[in-house]
Amino acid sequence: MKPVKFQNIPIHFIVGSARSGTTLLSIMLNQHSGILSTTENDFLLYYLKDFFNADLSDKNIKEKLISGLLKRKNKVTTIWRLDRNMIESGETFSDYFHSYTDFCKWCYLVYGKKYFGKYQPLMIVDKNPVYTLHIKTLITHFPDSKFIALVRDYRDVISSQKRFFGLFKLMPMYGYSWKLNNELIYECSKKYQDKIMVVKYEDLVKTPGMAIKAICGFLNTEYEPGMLEYHKNLAPFIEQISKIFSAAQKKGMQEMFGLIGQPVTEERIGAGMRVLSKSQIRIADFIAGRTGCKFGYLPKYNFNFFEKILLHILTFPVTVISAIQINFFNYHYYYLPVRVRKIAEFLNIPLIIKRILSSYKNRA
Repeated sequence: MKPVKFQNIPIHFIVGSARSGTTLLSIMLNQHSGILSTTENDFLLYYLKDFFNADLSDKNIKEKLISGLLKRKNKVTTIWRLDRNMIESGETFSDYFHSYTDFCKWCYLVYGKKYFGKYQPLMIVDKNPVYTLHIKTLITHFPDSKFIALVRDYRDVISSQKRFFGLFKLMPMYGYSWKLNNELIYECSKKYQDKIMVVKYEDLVKTPGMAIKAICGFLNTEYEPGMLEYHKNLAPFIEQISKIFSAAQKKGMQEMFGLIGQPVTEERIGAGMRVLSKSQIRIADFIAGRTGCKFGYLPKYNFNFFEKILLHILTFPVTVISAIQINFFNYHYYYLPVRVRKIAEFLNIPLIIKRILSSYKNRA
């Protein structure tokens, strides 16, 4: 990969707890000739604390960063399958990186060149639901960035997550996750109005042309009609990500991409009300309904004082463990020293917590 001017290429982000919706939006944006929209990889956030203020012109510091990135073997990093030759290609590689931001941009461009043939895009869009909890941090460190926050009816998101993560049929966990993420989106959209655009999934699939044009305007780039023809160019993308999913996740992934791999459809709107049981919808309304109202997603059920007490008791164990998992492993985890995080990864504590949560699934 020859030298490329990348210092002025902005990094923007897609956030939101609707995984299939953010994936759809990322794929659509990636059809734009000037936009490189990436699949999930948390390296930008993972190394932020330790390297953002580091002098990457120091060869030892740079080597520590590169070695750490290449050694990480979690799913969201192996999907990119970067190697040292790819990263270090370029005649002036050793002179390029005097900042962490430059290094991140270079990794994005290496990825874009390998998988999509995009050598020097106008902008980079990093899609990752985990970033929803870190909007304030990312705005602080990347002040020129913009955020597209995709929101979706909590009942539809819950039904989608149940389908994709079939092992954990836990309404309180999914409901709490939706509530936490979307409360942050609502708060940040009011505080950083010029940096965050809230897009409803329902608008994206009902009027995709209008939604994508509005997003392009927000990103200060021209709309391209081919962005709505995304389904014709999905083969390389599906081949890339299909390598990392477990057998248990294959069915959900195939269903999700089966829908994404066709023209925009309204099929999944209202899926939660059709798929979830009455008791599951009640639990979802109880946990996420108040937050849902802020985005126009009105709960089906209201609860009296005694019903609220009973639902608090029924959902308490799972919501507490979920809160610990989400707040620690999706938020505080990224601000611990890398060595401490490696210990947590070695012990595989998230898996232990998920096993505890799964023991409650029949109660949910």
